[in-house]
Parts: sequence; C-alpha cells; structure tokens
Amino acid sequence: MPADRSPPRQGRATAAQARKRALVNRWGEARDRVGGTSVLGSGAVVVIPGTASPRGGVLVLNLDDEPLNICGIGRAIALIGSGKAEVVVTRCRPVRTSSVELERPSVIRLQKLVRRPRLAARLTRREVFARDNFTCQYCGVRARELTIDHVVPRRLGGRHTWENVVSACRSCNARKGGHPLSETRMRLARVPDRPSYGLWFLWVNRPDAEAAAAWTPYLPGASRA
Repeated sequence: MPADRSPPRQGRATAAQARKRALVNRWGEARDRVGGTSVLGSGAVVVIPGTASPRGGVLVLNLDDEPLNICGIGRAIALIGSGKAEVVVTRCRPVRTSSVELERPSVIRLQKLVRRPRLAARLTRREVFARDNFTCQYCGVRARELTIDHVVPRRLGGRHTWENVVSACRSCNARKGGHPLSETRMRLARVPDRPSYGLWFLWVNRPDAEAAAAWTPYLPGASRA
C-alpha cells in the first residue's frame, strides 16, 4: 500500500487562510514602507476621538462593532499589517507606495476585544453649537459669534445640562437676560436634549462627506446628522 505523502492535517492551511495571510503580508509591507506603528502594543487603544485628522482618518471598531476611536492611516495600516485589525469599509482612493497599491481603509475592526467604558458626549460650547447647527435657537440666525444661554436661568435654579442650554446670538442673549421664557415673548426653535453618542462622535471628528457616509452605520444615533 503506497505511503500517504499528503502533508499532516495540522500543517494544512485552507485557501481562505492563505488568502488572509497574503493580504496581511501585503498590508505588513505597506506598514513598513509607510512607517506606521501599532497602537495596540500595550493591549489598549490610546487614540481618543478628536486627535486624528478628519481627512484620511479611519474609524476603529471594537471586536463587537462598538466604535472606539479615530486613528490615522499610518496606524490603521500598522494594525492591519500586524493582523490586529481587518478592513470593513474602504474609500475610493487607494493607498500607494513605490511597490504596493491597496484599498484605503475607512472603517476597520479589531481582532481582539478592548474593554473600556463608552465615552459620553461632553457638554462643551463647541458641542452645543454643533447640536444646534450653529444657529440661534431664539431667532434662527446662523452666526459665527454665538453664546450659551440657560433656558431656565442659573439664578432661578437652572442647571448646566444638555436639556437646559442652547445656542443664542448675542442680541437674543442680551434680550432674554436672566428672565425665564415665560416672562419674554421669545420661543425656542426646538427643545434642547442630550445628543446621541453617534452624533457627538461625528461632531468631534468632523469627517469629510465620504467618511461620514461610511461611518454612520456604525455610530448609534448618527443617522440624525
């Protein structure tokens, strides 16, 4: 009976595994040429929203598809090239080096679960203005110089919360002063509320139109943007 010369089962690699390995190797070559470094060396993602350039920025998803952060293209290439992330959505323009051309990632998914609490929408002037579309909530005028107004004045016990702050032009803010709305003829354009995490994520990172369209399905509540 002829001897079985086929390689042992343990040493065999499926076609899918071989293709994945080849793809990782190509990204590894691109990583070496671009000079990217891994952001998971210590086991934790260190980039936080707002720290990467919105142009060319890549949305990083956790293993469970929860949005984690935005990283630069170099770091994305490093993660993919080291096998620590996979490409989920690509952009139209590819990544080119002297010898490699690859699809440019727009969304990537980590291959290990990173445990950390979800970031909450921070209550800052810029986020309030973004929520209100940089528009005075009393007269409807879009203005560069907006102010923050407390719907229920602080002197009357109004709190500094998402539900009690709105964008107001200087004229409307001065007109309302420290009075409650019931003592004025002013009306709010919309009831102020806390923005969803997805909307806040987009406001902070301000991606271009192509990236925003690619990221929105992975950002809870961002479809309102």
